Amino acid sequence: MRLRVIDQGECSPIASHAIPYGIAATMAPASEPVLTLCNPSSPYVSVGANQDLSREIDEDYCRTHGVAVLRREVGGGAVLIDRNQLYFHFIFPRALVPERAERLFPRFIEPVLRTYAALGLVADYRPLNDIQASGGRKLGATAAAEVGAAIVVAGSFLLDFDRETMAMSLRVPDSAFRDLLRRSLADHVTTMREQLDVLPSRERLKSLFLARSAAMLGVDPVTDQPQPAEAAAIAEAAARHADPAWTHRLGRKLVAGGFKIAEGVHVTEGDRRTPGGLISARLLEKDGRIETLELTGDVTCLPADGLERLARRLAGLELDPAATFASDVSIAVGALALDLPGVSASDLAHAVLSARAR
Repeated sequence: MRLRVIDQGECSPIASHAIPYGIAATMAPASEPVLTLCNPSSPYVSVGANQDLSREIDEDYCRTHGVAVLRREVGGGAVLIDRNQLYFHFIFPRALVPERAERLFPRFIEPVLRTYAALGLVADYRPLNDIQASGGRKLGATAAAEVGAAIVVAGSFLLDFDRETMAMSLRVPDSAFRDLLRRSLADHVTTMREQLDVLPSRERLKSLFLARSAAMLGVDPVTDQPQPAEAAAIAEAAARHADPAWTHRLGRKLVAGGFKIAEGVHVTEGDRRTPGGLISARLLEKDGRIETLELTGDVTCLPADGLERLARRLAGLELDPAATFASDVSIAVGALALDLPGVSASDLAHAVLSARAR
């Protein structure tokens, strides 16, 4: 089976962001898989599909320092991407990849690990979707989403990392917290520059990665370019991803703080830290029932709009008793066939109920 390799080289943030989704949108069940590669020409913060940008990102800092903010269609947390990363996307028809995330990520992370090994860098897979160097420091992460008939798995080779810009781009409560964030990034994130005596050239890194992808995924990499229908879809994806309505699609339905609107009507928020990430709930409650609910977080959810669909499905449910509500959430998660690795139905119920309790 051929693996079409579309290498954009150095390109704009919006181009690097749009191409995988444009290609995925045109992919049919029988299409050949695709691997895209690029190095963004300027830095940008990529926000996860389910994150509340208003709570996560310091947009004023990003605006004044030329750091674009773009929302991707795969899950996970906010990450700074720039030209010091070889950014990649595997785009495969759904029938060719494992259905569950706990099997999906190891399959596509293995070529990355073997590429590092060929460079003399020992790296390991850390479930659910992280890559770590010896000593346990994070060397990268992956994210995944369903887009049409395709599965998109995104990741990058971290040649270097601008920790200061990352720390400044995130919204934090005060300067002391930002100092802690800086120290945490220094202590727990590493790069190829720190791990290797000599950085590989881009061509060598690409060559090693393609060879390991061929061996581990059973594909034959061939250089290719977007076809006309794909090019048109990429242009549409670029326009969509550049639209502020898409970037801010979460986090503006309800205000951040909790308060009483009227007798029996409250707007509140809560959250739950889980092995899969942070789940946050914003709740408009009326007479003990969910009037409006918004679920966000730096979690992986397949399909990508699963949290939105779940929130809509839970609207109208009574919040008491807690055990009954938790059961209702579990039933809804099963009915929607959501894949939320590391996040249980109990966690989701707890996030919503903690919002009500505040």
